[in-house]
Amino acid sequence: MSGIPLKKEEKTRRLLRHVSPDMLKATQSLIGEADDRQTIRKGQNPELAKAMMEYSAVPIPDGLKHADFSYLPFDLLAYTDANGQMCYMMIEGNGTGYAGTTNLSKEMQQVMLDTFMDTAKELLRELNGKHPPLVLVGCSGREGTGGNNKMVFEKLYIADEFNGVFKAAGTSHILTIDAIAPEYRQAIESANKTYEAAIKPAKEEKAAAMKDLETNYNAAREEAEGNKAPTDKLAQLKETYESDKQTIETKFYTDTAVFFEKWGNDCKQAVQEAKDYVENSDFSWDKYPGPTTVPGYTSEFSEFIEVDDDGKTTLFGREVDAIVNDRTAGNVSANNPDKEMKNVRVINSCYKEGQDKAAMAKAWNNFILEKKEELDAMGALVPGMDRTIPFKEVTRVPAGEGGLTKSDADLLCENIVDVFTNGLDDGSGGKVFPDEIMIKPSGTGKGDGIRAIKRSMLNDPEKIKQIVNSSLSEVGLKYRGAAGMPYMLQERVKIHRIRDGEFAGRTWDYRHVVTRYTNTDNQEYLVAFPAVAKVAADEDAVVNNTSAAMATTNRPGSDFIIPLCGDRSKEVDLNAGDMEKVGLVLTMFMAHLLENNYINPRKAQQPA
Repeated sequence: MSGIPLKKEEKTRRLLRHVSPDMLKATQSLIGEADDRQTIRKGQNPELAKAMMEYSAVPIPDGLKHADFSYLPFDLLAYTDANGQMCYMMIEGNGTGYAGTTNLSKEMQQVMLDTFMDTAKELLRELNGKHPPLVLVGCSGREGTGGNNKMVFEKLYIADEFNGVFKAAGTSHILTIDAIAPEYRQAIESANKTYEAAIKPAKEEKAAAMKDLETNYNAAREEAEGNKAPTDKLAQLKETYESDKQTIETKFYTDTAVFFEKWGNDCKQAVQEAKDYVENSDFSWDKYPGPTTVPGYTSEFSEFIEVDDDGKTTLFGREVDAIVNDRTAGNVSANNPDKEMKNVRVINSCYKEGQDKAAMAKAWNNFILEKKEELDAMGALVPGMDRTIPFKEVTRVPAGEGGLTKSDADLLCENIVDVFTNGLDDGSGGKVFPDEIMIKPSGTGKGDGIRAIKRSMLNDPEKIKQIVNSSLSEVGLKYRGAAGMPYMLQERVKIHRIRDGEFAGRTWDYRHVVTRYTNTDNQEYLVAFPAVAKVAADEDAVVNNTSAAMATTNRPGSDFIIPLCGDRSKEVDLNAGDMEKVGLVLTMFMAHLLENNYINPRKAQQPA
């Protein structure tokens, strides 16, 4: 079985070029140390990627605009079922905020960048001179006290696609929030330094406690293994170790809570002062009369984008026409829960699913239930890809009698107990009773806030609350209220561990990209190709996240990434046949999601 063939006699496509000098000059303050992914890129075979694209190709849904969809990388987890078979599970989507396009071959990165060129042209056609467009291109980074993202240059490529089209049509401008409100970043960095100095003793105490715990655990484990201790004894040692880690984390957040509150207030003051500065300074959008592209950080866009009661969405008073980054749009929505952004093209239109794990799981379950027989008949399935995702979504509830609401921590703890007691809905009318679950916040990245909780902890409610509070505290610190709830509770399956080689014993997941593709006959398809496998930093890691691995080991991200369009896919027990079929399932799913959740509802609202 194969997908719909692409046109094979392709003319020479645009070649990937460097980011333009204009873009680099305007965005110097956004750029810091870069993470070099050239070794990963060199391991990708563009011809294999093209073959994967051809196999997976499905026509775009009728009525799909360019701004509706650019690309969406899915994360898939490899796990072992009860029969010992390696299976696959779609665990989340990443949207256009995805970091990792430079892990791909230049040919594949350019295919993805072409989608933004097409969107920029469509935007100019739709506005038709009514006003010059304002496009925001978001990037993760500067969350909490963090600095510039080492992969921000990937977003500059995207911003350059918009600016290039705008410049070809006439005047264009490139701006950053740093340029509009220069004192804001200085104020934030000052608040960060004050906060970091205040919590330094607690951080040092935490680091020392973690080091002692690690040393003692390794010694106890080695002794137990040397004495050929039973498996349950080793499991108990590890469970105690994980529990003690959470205790140390919780103590740190408790000890530093007062400093965190002051830091949060200082940041809010910096935001308000920046708004006042812009309002009273000589800054004026009149100085930038043409189409304008603003690359920047999601954490800062979330602070300065405003939505009024009519849905008008503005940045420092100018109407926003497009936002590139699912999490940017999602965090703006979270900051304005009773308002709806209107006349803004969010790229992708399915940004909710792209940054909300529970929303993506709902869409997946609907697809599997509706299309399972069709997928079976096509022979497209690999083990696990025909299954729904058991999960529960935990959302805030309206205030009850007396206007009282439960805290996020209490809500999560209650629902965790309920899941272990009454099971998870498996998405098809049945129940799953897990021995271990993952709690996953929405609107975060890099594995932030994700925690594991075991059924055995029901005997220790305080331990569950500790874990929940450590998750909420981490998300609160890094996202300042723009992420977190709703949370997704999901079964933790038996994760497949690499059998042999350098990474033997570690867990991994892998990224599979679905993107839009236009051939030289202007026929448009959704196509898919595997990107990279992300390997855990060690055997005990809870999430296989490259940023987390870099932070805990001080090693480059490329040390934990394996290119999949090439021979190295064997290192994580993957084969091309499975990846082809996974790609076809994902393009079919993406078409189903876009058509049913976005295109059809839009058509229904149009006048007859």
